[in-house]
Amino acid sequence: MPKGFVPQSGKSINKQGLAGSLFGSPIMLFFLLLLLGANFYLAREIADCKGRPRGLVCGLSFVAPFVVPLVFVMMPMTAGKAAIVGPRSRVAEAAEKAKTRSMETAAKPAPAARKPNPKPPPEAQPEAQSQPEQPVVNGYYHRSQVKFNRNFFVTELMRFSRAVPVGEWMVVRTIAGEEMWAARVTAVNEEGVAFSVAAGEIWADKALAYHQINEIFIQPMEG
Repeated sequence: MPKGFVPQSGKSINKQGLAGSLFGSPIMLFFLLLLLGANFYLAREIADCKGRPRGLVCGLSFVAPFVVPLVFVMMPMTAGKAAIVGPRSRVAEAAEKAKTRSMETAAKPAPAARKPNPKPPPEAQPEAQSQPEQPVVNGYYHRSQVKFNRNFFVTELMRFSRAVPVGEWMVVRTIAGEEMWAARVTAVNEEGVAFSVAAGEIWADKALAYHQINEIFIQPMEG
């Protein structure tokens, strides 16, 4: 065995105590300081809540951590200590101001209502003179402008030669002042023309010579 070698199983081995193992480790020392700080913080808050001196509560808490704060929590609040009044809310202050203003406004007498000035009666406007509606005319032919013959009815008014009415009236006025409402042209020759004329509730054929026609109006049947 080498000189100066001491086996671990020997009686002369140095045994480390509990306090040395706690304070010898940096991690354990950190946790102890953390618990001590929490103890003092709790003691200060309880002292403020119960109205006790901070120095007294914190000093006793150093002797008996976490026990003294628990004892002071169970103790009643000291007489003569007013409860801590929190800061007033801005909303509450604004509500009080609005209430005060409304009370002042209600106390003031309301101004007398002004009577509305009577408006002068509107001047009577002359009624617009109703003008008779003019009939809608799609075409107009006069003997002084147009020569009524077979060629005119075959070319200019060819649409009236259909078997079905075209939806227009051919109003024919003669030199004698007779007026006929025709829907179709039934026959055309060199001497005259024949129309299908409305006679009451029936249709009748009416023949005229070209020299008897004075003027012709073309207008819609709806008109």
